[in-house]
Amino acid sequence: MIVEAEAVADIAARHLGTNPDDEVRFLGQRDFNTWEVGGEFILRFAVDDESDAAARREVAVLPHLASVLEVEVPRFDFVDTFGEGYRVVGYRKVQGLDGEDYRIGAEERPQLVQQFARLLKSLHAVPGDAFEVDIPLWSPAEPALQVERIVRYASVIREQVPELVTPSMAEYLGGRVALPRWEYPLVVAHADLKGEHLLFESGRLHAVIDWADICLTDPAVDLGALATCVDPIFVREVGAAYGASEATIERALFFSRAYMLVGLGRLLTGKNHWPKDLVSKQVARAFAEGHS
Repeated sequence: MIVEAEAVADIAARHLGTNPDDEVRFLGQRDFNTWEVGGEFILRFAVDDESDAAARREVAVLPHLASVLEVEVPRFDFVDTFGEGYRVVGYRKVQGLDGEDYRIGAEERPQLVQQFARLLKSLHAVPGDAFEVDIPLWSPAEPALQVERIVRYASVIREQVPELVTPSMAEYLGGRVALPRWEYPLVVAHADLKGEHLLFESGRLHAVIDWADICLTDPAVDLGALATCVDPIFVREVGAAYGASEATIERALFFSRAYMLVGLGRLLTGKNHWPKDLVSKQVARAFAEGHS
């Protein structure tokens, strides 16, 4: 379902006091139909029952997260319903350069390692019952099943994007990767810490946005996601500062790489619509041999 620009402008004017001549820009549709108004506000429209539940969850958790995390999180200005009764949430746009455009310099790296470690410690220490809504449990697939899925897409990855295949990736594509131990505690996790959800300013992480996927899961899910926006060495450095065990760090890297390879395979076979250029960069970072 695509929301019309006129409807977006009307809702923004009614709730946010924007002007009729403010630019209304469509940002894309995945889980939500997302728009920017006047370069200042973000409106996210739920498109089905699942995204509506995610919007309700996000609105419920953001105030508590804002009180316990040292980085900024979105602060919603209004919640309304539209169309078939699905939610629309309006936020003031959080400023900063997103992690897909921001490349961490060598001099910034040590302080960012510590900052990410503090972020994950604070987030993962939040009690699962701290919110007024239930947080869903999400369990990653067993490692053997993930490798089976990777191998299923191995030939199409080798044929269509051979430039991405490194020696370490070839081990995954050939099903020869060591399987990590899949035992873990459950923590409150962002579960989608990709570059586009991380905003930087003046050499520091300024904000984390898009909390719709918040869930109870393995802490390695959040830790591993940093490989797709920085590199595996950064994951190891943050993991050490966080106090993660070697088993957790290995699980984080395995999960991140497996998730990206299956997603890439699905993209190349037309089963998802991820942006190819972005996915290629994220896969390359996840398998980088040194600092990005």
